[in-house]
Amino acid sequence: AAPEAAPEAAPEAAPAPAPEGETAAKPASGLGDIVSVTAREIAVDITDLQWTFQQQYFPRLHGTGTALASAQGCRITIGFGLQRRCEKGAVEDGQGETCPKEVWVPCLGLTSCTVEIQQLTIEVRESRFSWVYNTLVWMFQDAVKEYVVAALKQALTENIAKLLHPLNVYVKPYAPLLLGLAGLSVDALPEAPRALTDKEDQDEHKEVAGLLVTMRRATGLRQLSRTVVDSPWCTCAVMGTDENGEALEVVRCVTRTEKKSLEPDWNETHLLAPWETGQSLKLSVYSKGRSMQRLQGEISVPSAILEAGTCEGALPFEDLPEALLYFRIEPVAVRETTVVVSTRALSVNETTMLGLTINNFTLRVTEVVDGCRLALRSAEQLLEAERPTKGDYLCAVNGVRGSAEEMLALLEAGKTDDLTFRRTIELEKKAPAPVPSAGAPALAPSTGAPAAAAAA
Repeated sequence: AAPEAAPEAAPEAAPAPAPEGETAAKPASGLGDIVSVTAREIAVDITDLQWTFQQQYFPRLHGTGTALASAQGCRITIGFGLQRRCEKGAVEDGQGETCPKEVWVPCLGLTSCTVEIQQLTIEVRESRFSWVYNTLVWMFQDAVKEYVVAALKQALTENIAKLLHPLNVYVKPYAPLLLGLAGLSVDALPEAPRALTDKEDQDEHKEVAGLLVTMRRATGLRQLSRTVVDSPWCTCAVMGTDENGEALEVVRCVTRTEKKSLEPDWNETHLLAPWETGQSLKLSVYSKGRSMQRLQGEISVPSAILEAGTCEGALPFEDLPEALLYFRIEPVAVRETTVVVSTRALSVNETTMLGLTINNFTLRVTEVVDGCRLALRSAEQLLEAERPTKGDYLCAVNGVRGSAEEMLALLEAGKTDDLTFRRTIELEKKAPAPVPSAGAPALAPSTGAPAAAAAA
């Protein structure tokens, strides 16, 4: 069931006493909540609840089974108050130079959290002792409810950083106004819990490793079709292993198909993430004639080469030594940013264009139009340095990942609620390591024509 969220502003309001069946968090300061958000009338049904118990003392009874659980009339209220946190800043030293310095800035922090469950029912099934368990649950229903309420509150408190980061990004420009209305200075604010701010910083700057792979061109491919000239394309996949040690394709990308050519010049740069130490890269070239597609050859780039830094060159195919594949691979750090662009209940008109142009094959952003929906929503939700821009990569549309066709179809249909972008961050610069190749010529910069772009 979808909870109904209702923001309720209550400046300087002290949290009310928790009603029966509800657990309330003590405010972090005497300032109380300045904003509270309530989700009410939440209903949850769990039809296959797995349970087990083990008595820790004699006679050490134990049991396991399934149950039907239902919670009705649930209500969750989260309160936020003004606090202060330490951020890295910069000051002038009097000689025109800037020096790093830690400064205190206002922020919103969790000041109260209440959870209420009006009715909680648990019915144990598929056990010889179901009637015993159900009797015990009925006898201790208040204790069970209190346990569930406490677990929910703990989960909310531990994961609140995921909500606080975007909330503080949005509120930051209005912090002086909030301080003025409250008649307070930054020094008078209580310090936000360090564990919470550290987790918020980790969520804000969370990065994963990735690979920028440029598949330039191939030479010496075989003519496999008897009637027409083959049309080749290239795939690239990060290879890992599953729990059984078997090879597993983690993530892959595909170039466009070069029509009727045995010397394809793709010159496409794709972003593959995540990539971890120990994972290799497999590049495969396929070609298609009139109807049937065949594998031309494969190349495996071991993790040791990838971990050494940027590599660039040409390698022969394992089963086709006379053919060469030219490529460039650069390890990078990758940071993701999500923008909600849905027109429902937002400050932009439904007819406002999305204003995003991307490459059809690599999903690389080629333009973000000022004044359009993506730019407007990004300005509302993100700091300027985090907003999507030319050179970023689109990696998800409405939560759909991995399939470029599905993502492009959603964009073209205008059914866009949220977009997730990836930005590459250069690692420490090293000279590109040449890839050893049996008699392969040096790799020269490609001047292939740019790939086609699709505008949404």
